[in-house]
Amino acid sequence: MINRDLLRFPLFLAPTIKNYHWGKLASESLVAKLSSTNSKLKEEPYAELWFGAHPSSSSEVKLPDGSQHSLAQLIQQNPKELLGDKIALEYSGTLPFLFKILSVAKPLSIQVHPDLPLAAELHRRDPEHYPDTNHKPEICLAQTKVEMLYGFRPRDKLAASLESCPELLKVLEAKIALDSFDTLSVSDFSKLTEKIYRSVLTLSDSHIRDVCLGVYQRLEQSGAQSPEEKWIQSLSATYPDGDVGLLSFYLLNLLELKPGEAIASVPGVPHAYLSGDLVECMANCDNTIRAGLTPKFKDIPTLLDMVDYGFTDTPRAGVSVNGAERIYETGAKEFSIREFNSTEKFSSVLENVGPAILFCLQGEGEVSVATARQKKQMTPGEALFVPASLEKLELSASGQFFLAQTPNSGMAST
Repeated sequence: MINRDLLRFPLFLAPTIKNYHWGKLASESLVAKLSSTNSKLKEEPYAELWFGAHPSSSSEVKLPDGSQHSLAQLIQQNPKELLGDKIALEYSGTLPFLFKILSVAKPLSIQVHPDLPLAAELHRRDPEHYPDTNHKPEICLAQTKVEMLYGFRPRDKLAASLESCPELLKVLEAKIALDSFDTLSVSDFSKLTEKIYRSVLTLSDSHIRDVCLGVYQRLEQSGAQSPEEKWIQSLSATYPDGDVGLLSFYLLNLLELKPGEAIASVPGVPHAYLSGDLVECMANCDNTIRAGLTPKFKDIPTLLDMVDYGFTDTPRAGVSVNGAERIYETGAKEFSIREFNSTEKFSSVLENVGPAILFCLQGEGEVSVATARQKKQMTPGEALFVPASLEKLELSASGQFFLAQTPNSGMAST
């Protein structure tokens, strides 16, 4: 039996490392840098660090007595101490969020995330590909320049983009009239967007191949004219016979996030990370509905039925600043995220923040619990799980730290 008194203090977490094919090689990967030990890392892709209690990839917890345990199992056995009564009841004894670091060298799949009712239905009918009943709101916080596709282009940009791709326009010409875009109501333009996207994603394999090869040939002869076409050209060797996901570069917004900028993804909006290093926080879920640029399972019929065709905005997540602290507004009830970033030493008192994960990205800090005269040193790549039973701790540091928590109470005073 575990001494439950040991669960009333910050606990070091060991992450799960994901070596997906789209990750950056060890020598260039922030994930690799943060997960490195004294041993030499293999020169292979390092894509993600997971901190959390998802049943497929739970972090390991090191208790003060030296023993190690799965965070998921520890929470299951001690929900009151680790989650608190309210969150344990509301989220059925599970940690509501996942915290991740991503290093992206190659585009991820074109994907959307389900809302709660659809997530439950997908799990019921296909648990192999949809292991969770939960939805997946998430936020991306850029640490380097991050490029991504997100949401449909507004009407003027969509018309111009389609006009620039005669190969795609040819297979769509019986379905759309570019000169009518300006006269359509908002509702009718949403219906037209759906017609275009359905037509593209349901093209036959031969049509996809012909369109992509035609685009490759044109770009080779004339050179890529836009950032989107430069991406398509760069992916031609990866997809020599084409891929339907490549055509999304003509339909979706290409965004560039600068370090410190953030964007929150909502259910039903098509998106894909293309490159960069980022911090990510999301509801505790691993469900993804994919439509291209991936060897993994694709579910185009489901994706087409749940896409929000009227979403043509590119919203950045709201940020408020207080000294060394930045608070990112996500709109999700499962998680909020705060960043502490200063080259000068700062001190912040964290009250009633648990359950939470405190992560050091760069710099160094000291976490102290006054009531127990306990101090823990933190360096880059280290994370602490803050249990709900811990009422107050103090972070004294210089550098960059992130606090992910389920909003219930508690703010920091700096």
